[in-house]
Amino acid sequence: MKKKLILITALTLAVTSIMIGCSNTDSKSTEIDIVSSASQAPDEKTFEEKISKDGNFIIITSKDLTFDKDLIVDGTFTKKDSDGNEVATRSLALAEYGDNNTVIRYTLTVPRIIINSENTLLEYGIIKGDVYVQAPGFKTKDATIDGNLYFANQELMDAFSADELTTVTGEIEVKEYTK
Repeated sequence: MKKKLILITALTLAVTSIMIGCSNTDSKSTEIDIVSSASQAPDEKTFEEKISKDGNFIIITSKDLTFDKDLIVDGTFTKKDSDGNEVATRSLALAEYGDNNTVIRYTLTVPRIIINSENTLLEYGIIKGDVYVQAPGFKTKDATIDGNLYFANQELMDAFSADELTTVTGEIEVKEYTK
């Protein structure tokens, strides 16, 4: 129970801090920043749109998703860090909250998913398929990759960050993505 409470608190803090970082602090502006806000992806078509270069920087699924083709996470999305500098960021949250603040994890089944967005965070879900990281700063948090995790070069692999709850069932190695 304590572990679940910590997990829920961590997820809440992560999403809240990302949202705060992307909020507009200019009190004169009444425009809503739609491009950098969190976005629900309740189906395959929407998920594919949201991970594109024209999508959103936080993508949250609300069910298991299955694809029979490779997917590409693309585009540059930024938020301000604590010093006010714009930094690239992307988040794939394959989970949602259920009753009693439990985390419901979802599975993304795909032959291969290619990460081209810098500083992508994969959190609280399962990817069944191979993950190809082509951009710097890939991180995982309490995620499962039921497949291989490949990096385009050694530098990207060395920079990979995973918490102690993340598991990868296959190989973690340098291997370039080819169609």
